[in-house]
Amino acid sequence: MVFSVFAGTMALSGSAAAVVHNGGERVNWDTQASSGEINTGAIIFQGEEGIDWGAFPANPEDLTNSDDVGLSQNIDEDQAPGRYTEVGSGSSYVTVRRPDITDYEFQLGSTGGDIAGGSAPSTESSLTVWAEYNFYNAEDLEISVYDEDDLEVTSEAIPSGDTSLSGLADENGGLSAGEVEFNLNLDNLDSGQYTVELSGVEYLDHSDASVSDTFTITSDEDVTLNLDQSEAVKGDNVRYDIEGGLEGNHHVVSIESGDVSVTGSGNDATDVFRDVGDVVRSGESGGDAWALVEIDGGTGVGSIETAHLDDTDVDVSVSDPIVVTGDAEDQHPGSISLADDDPANWDGEGYSNLVEADDATLTVTEGEITLENPQDFYVPGSDVMVNGTVSDAYNNVYVYARDEGNYLPVAIDDDHGISVSDGEFEAEDVQLSGDTEGNNLLSYPGTYRFAVVAGEDGSGGDVNGELTTSEVASAVSDTITLRVSEADLDANASIINGQLADGDGLDVSGVAPGANDVHVTYIGPRGDWSYDTVSVGSDNTFDREDFNPNADFEDRSGTISQGSVVMLVTTDGRDDGYGDDGSAWYDDTGEDPSGVLSNVGPSATQQQALDVINSNSMDAAGSDDLAVSFNFRYADAQTTIDSVADDNGVDGMVQIGNEMTVEGTTNRQSGSVITVEVIEGPSNAEFDVATTEDWGTDGQWSVGLNTSDMEPGDYVVEAYDSESSDIMEFELTEDEVGTPADTPADTPADTPADTPADTTEGQDGPGFGVAIALIALVAAALLAVRRNN
Repeated sequence: MVFSVFAGTMALSGSAAAVVHNGGERVNWDTQASSGEINTGAIIFQGEEGIDWGAFPANPEDLTNSDDVGLSQNIDEDQAPGRYTEVGSGSSYVTVRRPDITDYEFQLGSTGGDIAGGSAPSTESSLTVWAEYNFYNAEDLEISVYDEDDLEVTSEAIPSGDTSLSGLADENGGLSAGEVEFNLNLDNLDSGQYTVELSGVEYLDHSDASVSDTFTITSDEDVTLNLDQSEAVKGDNVRYDIEGGLEGNHHVVSIESGDVSVTGSGNDATDVFRDVGDVVRSGESGGDAWALVEIDGGTGVGSIETAHLDDTDVDVSVSDPIVVTGDAEDQHPGSISLADDDPANWDGEGYSNLVEADDATLTVTEGEITLENPQDFYVPGSDVMVNGTVSDAYNNVYVYARDEGNYLPVAIDDDHGISVSDGEFEAEDVQLSGDTEGNNLLSYPGTYRFAVVAGEDGSGGDVNGELTTSEVASAVSDTITLRVSEADLDANASIINGQLADGDGLDVSGVAPGANDVHVTYIGPRGDWSYDTVSVGSDNTFDREDFNPNADFEDRSGTISQGSVVMLVTTDGRDDGYGDDGSAWYDDTGEDPSGVLSNVGPSATQQQALDVINSNSMDAAGSDDLAVSFNFRYADAQTTIDSVADDNGVDGMVQIGNEMTVEGTTNRQSGSVITVEVIEGPSNAEFDVATTEDWGTDGQWSVGLNTSDMEPGDYVVEAYDSESSDIMEFELTEDEVGTPADTPADTPADTPADTPADTTEGQDGPGFGVAIALIALVAAALLAVRRNN
């Protein structure tokens, strides 16, 4: 620590006489000068420089620790602590420690209370600075006192005592070893803040061997009430500090009844002041809220819970110190009546006698809350997100719904509230419809008011937890109009050209608001069925990819054979059950299967199976089941070539140098790969192999091939899809290809593509003739059934 020449002189003039001792392996050691000799086994400290090593059995350079780090004549401030032993013999050693002021207190003379960092009234005449340190065998401890202008006033604070003291047990006035006490005369000091510094008197004034703290001298008129914020959102907790009070005294902090909220459960005065910090007790008197606070460490600390205050400018008052009198008839300003003289037992008796010492204004405002979801519409049974933002003051928000009359509480996952974190609230996959209170209201189509209300408990209102419209309007709330609509169902299926190739599966997707899942069911031409359950996501969509009638299913009655197949996508509507008795779609967990599909007999035809399904679900009395149906041909995989031409459009004729387009039809699912390859002809090996996996529901595909530098002549092109293939002949010519009337392609005798034998070549399944085309046209029709009886 660095002082001015004047400061150093003043410190020395008040220093204790030098103490020379022999103990702790130190010989002729002067703790005031921090110098002398040491013996083996001595404890020395980081930063010591006054050690005389002349009588030590070894040189300090020969002493090393376990990491082979040695010592020097003067000990470095960052020397590693631990034992240092003489290299070789090990008979001589010292131990290095960190110097440390382990504890200190600023003790008032009247009460002994510690006010370090706090305050003392000007009526207090003395202050004892007590300290405990571990290097008392090496150095004395020194005190310095500075005013708020950073001027040293040690000589005024300690006009006749010592400013450096020894912590040796025989020299410290009967205190324990390592303890010292400096006595400060507060009468010599003006009001204001003072800084006290403690450190070793010579070398040990670094790191934890030097500490600094403050105390403030005030007058009785200086008792003040300070709030850590002048504005608060309703629901915030606001800290207050009483400063300038006498240590151990009690003061009453109060708020008048006119600023305290009144809810459906009555006045909230008893909850305004929190029982935290230095609060001894809290309560209410005549509707006023109060807290009894003890001055501890120079201040009295407490907290206000603004959730129980009106949104207005609130006056917070602190009283003069209370005076306890056991005589109820001997009451005067500032006194209270308490038979046993223990303020902790005060119940408000004499509250009206208290005298205000200071006050502060706290502006309380309503918080803000914004509901982001749900928005506008809700379908009973669907899962939605309830989320938004709210002022940080609130820990929970609560959800309500209203048709006519009061707002009814809406349970969120069996709990009324949603917790708030960092100003945000969120509940995912929430089903707003249900059996309880507001949830039951949202189970039926209609238009409702939907509200979120910020608060600590959200009960409010009457005993049923309802809130009136005025209570919601006056609270921190946000409301929207929520339209509850009937369940709906839309579905799409990847049927290609009215068919599904045997071995492929359909991609089934759609939207089913209000449903947790849908059932996708195949009914084959012989009445056999297979089905799968597909979950509906929180965005109300569902998606089942590659659903093979005979490979990927939850259950089935038999194999779906080739032929005309009906696929149904169904949901059980708002009542969570099929038909008029809430049946499952299919359930085989019991002794006998149950549910809609269990009613389909083993010998039923396709039409009979459909009739049974309809009568037990969509057509049942009072049913709100929904279904979308599809019809397609379940057939062998088939890919055909329909034409080979260039941009002149003459089938079977391509001019060399033009791009050749090969077009065809398939019933394979998009994503399958069709490979097109020229397999015969003069330059067939020179052609690229083309592939495609993109086509629409009409099954029409095409690829392009480069014919530049190819030899003229007759060629054969093949298209295959891993399960089926087709071929077609074409001619490459150097001549310009004319209109169909001018080309050999129009002459039956000269056009290979028109030769009956060539048109069936490579066909390993039925072609897409007139009959199949008609079947495909009919099968592609989408039949949507939506019944809400």
